[in-house]
Amino acid sequence: MAESRQYSDAVLASMQSLYGKGFLSPGGAAEVFDIVEGLSIVGRDVLDLGCGIGGASAVLAGELGAARVLGLDVEPDSLEQAARLVEDAGLTERVSLELVAPGPLPLPDEAFDAIFTKDVICHVPDKPTLLAEAYRVLRPGGVFACGDWVEGEGGPETLDSRPAYEDWAARLAKSGLIFHFDPLSVYEAGLKAAGFGAVEVRDHSAWSERDGRRQLAQSESEAGTLRQSLGEEGFQNRVALTRSRVEALAGGSLRHVHIQAFRPEGKGDS
Repeated sequence: MAESRQYSDAVLASMQSLYGKGFLSPGGAAEVFDIVEGLSIVGRDVLDLGCGIGGASAVLAGELGAARVLGLDVEPDSLEQAARLVEDAGLTERVSLELVAPGPLPLPDEAFDAIFTKDVICHVPDKPTLLAEAYRVLRPGGVFACGDWVEGEGGPETLDSRPAYEDWAARLAKSGLIFHFDPLSVYEAGLKAAGFGAVEVRDHSAWSERDGRRQLAQSESEAGTLRQSLGEEGFQNRVALTRSRVEALAGGSLRHVHIQAFRPEGKGDS
């Protein structure tokens, strides 16, 4: 999560036109279902970590049947939009939203059955500490379900696509977006150190690459509208950003993964 406003109103609108109402990253509502595939959310207490403008919180409560969803974020403007989305969806009795500061989660121990987070941990520089916090606020038997962008590790093909990855990361930074990308091994080590067991990783990169190509086609078909909202420079940057992401995914220098990790049933077990 980031410490200050990263998204202008125009950028928020353009992202939602590509990703779906309430979402600021690729995959939208469909990916919420993918991240929690195989899990039962019905009747559960769920923490939406880095809830953004509320799309995932609404899906978790409205379509996946969570009893209670608490959405946390560090950006007040995003939470204002999330509150409107939750109200429009008629979910105010089951979805609450809270502004927090970066750092330890202001939550009691063992408060949630599940933690959901989509494309958020990559904003956090100290991932092991956040994963330890996630473990702390989960009940025994609870699950951490995460989708995120990670640095690729591998051979020549990965190295060949490294310029595309670096261009993508540089454009994100130039846009004012704060990321701290790490290899998957950092997540796996952090989860193990926190005490999680039964860690499952699903590679989502091929789907993300295809979806990126769809977004490029959509940007072309909706060029007039996007140019009007973003301006010419913003539109060209949006297209270049997506193209670099697609090329980095295709070459393996960037990966998108889904992670499910469980807190063991017995307290203190590992």
